Parts: sequence; structure tokens; C-alpha cells
Amino acid sequence: MSIAHVRTNLGGLEYQDAAGDRAQAGHHLRAALEVLRARGDARGIAAALNNLGALAFEAGHMDEASERYGEALSFQRELCDISGIANSLFNLGEAVELKGQQGDGQRDKEQTRHAYRLLAAAEHLFDEVGSPYKSFAREFCARIAADLGYASTALDALQRNLRQKPLDDLLAWALPENS
Repeated sequence: MSIAHVRTNLGGLEYQDAAGDRAQAGHHLRAALEVLRARGDARGIAAALNNLGALAFEAGHMDEASERYGEALSFQRELCDISGIANSLFNLGEAVELKGQQGDGQRDKEQTRHAYRLLAAAEHLFDEVGSPYKSFAREFCARIAADLGYASTALDALQRNLRQKPLDDLLAWALPENS
């Protein structure tokens, strides 16, 4: 294991520990990312970016979190890492959904619909790889569907439709502005 991977793991642990030092976590992750980029280690870059996204998410910086998750997603797509793609879509969906909540309790409907697409795609991919995170994505989608006023059967119909889509088409649907 390289020092960059160790630093990525240290940054992740520091961020996940309730008593951890968030600044130190960010330092480890940015240092690891620099080395991983220099080496062209796509899998390591994706992991470091996802952890940086999680750190930004926890700090309430949804634009930065979305950017990091989106960057990680591009590397996972390059690697054809279905599980990693699903994780990034889920994380991105969470960040987009929170970004869409306005201070007065109202939601930005377009942001909410975008989050729904991201989370539905994540649920489909989690199901495809047999991930236990499928249930989290499903519950999140169901809550957003209810907020959008979608019929309770809409999510089942959507998932049947998504099973017919190749990965690139699924991602183009979930990420229309990034296709």
C-alpha cells in the first residue's frame, strides 16, 4: 500500500471519527490526492475525492461536495466501477437534494427532481451489484417521490424502466447536464 493510500485512509478515518480533526482529515486527503493524480491512480483519486466530498457535505458545503462527488464519478465511470458509480450517484443525490432545500422550508422542484433521478439510478445500480445500500436509496427515493407528489407506484415503474437501460443511458438520464 502506498503512502497516498495510507493518507486517504487516514483522512477518511479522521473524518469519520466523531472526535476527529476535520482540518487534518482534509490535509491528508488533499496530500493523497496530489500524489494519486501524479501517479494517475484513478481508483485512488476517486476514493480521495469521495472522502473530500463527504467532508464538504458534513461541513454543509453542498456545492463543493457535489463537485467532488461529480469528479469521483467521472473516474469511476472510466474504471467501469458499478459499485463506486452507485455510491457517487447516491452521495451526489444527497448533496443535490439538500442544495434544493431553501431557507424558508420550500424546495427547488428542479433540484429535487434531479436528486430523485440520481438516487433512483443509484438504487438501480446498488440492486445490480447486490449492495445493502439499495434499501437506503429506495427509502430516500420514496421520500422524495412523496414530496414531489408522485404516485406510490411510480418508483416501481421507474425501476422496471431503468433495468432496460444500458449504463451510459442510465447515467445520461440521471446526469442530463453532464452527459
